[in-house]
Amino acid sequence: MFNIENDLTGAAKKLSEWATMAARSYGIYAGINTAISHASDKSTLSVHHADEIRAQMALMTVVRAFALLDRSTDLSIQKVYRFLEQPHALDVVSQLYSESDPHWPLDSSRNECRKFFERFLTEYRTIDWESFGRLQSFRNNALAHIGVEITKFVRYQELELIVRTCARLSGEFTLMVSGLNHWPEEDIDEYSRSAFEFWSSLFAADVT
Repeated sequence: MFNIENDLTGAAKKLSEWATMAARSYGIYAGINTAISHASDKSTLSVHHADEIRAQMALMTVVRAFALLDRSTDLSIQKVYRFLEQPHALDVVSQLYSESDPHWPLDSSRNECRKFFERFLTEYRTIDWESFGRLQSFRNNALAHIGVEITKFVRYQELELIVRTCARLSGEFTLMVSGLNHWPEEDIDEYSRSAFEFWSSLFAADVT
C-alpha cells in the first residue's frame, strides 16, 4: 500500500497531473458550453458535434475530480489533508521546502509552510461533500448509461467550484513540498477561452 509520507514530492507531482487534466477538461467543457449558448443556430451539425464533445469533457472532468478526492484510494487530496493534520507534518514539509531551489533556512521555511498549511486547510474545508456525492452519482450513471446529462446531478457552478478547489489544493501542496509554483487553475480560463473561440468560429462558418 502506498504511503503518501514516503514520497511527498512524487505524490504532489501525480496530484498536480490529475488536477491539470481536470482543469483542462473542465475548461474545454465550459468553453463549449458558452459557445453553444451563444450559437445563432443550435440545429447545425457542428453544434451537435460540439454537444457530444461537451458531454465527453464533462465525464472526463468528473472522473478526474473524483480521483482527486476519492478517500478510498492510496493517493488523493483527502490523504494529503489527513497527513497535514498530523502533528509532525509541518516539520516534514518544512524540511522539504528548505531543501528546494533556492535553499531556505529551516526556520524561514517553517514560517512559510505554516502559511501554506493554513491556506490548504482553509480551502479544503470549503469542499461541499454533498455536491461531490452527486458527482459520484453522475459518474456511476454516466459510465453505465451513455448520454446522461451532468446538470441532472450537479449544477454548473458546483462542478466549477469543485474543480477550482482541487486545482488550488494541488497547487498549494506542490508549493509546500517542492517550492515550485504550478497552479492548474490557470489552465481553466485558458482552455475555456480557446474552446470558446474555436467552436464559435465553426458555428459561424456552419450558418453562412
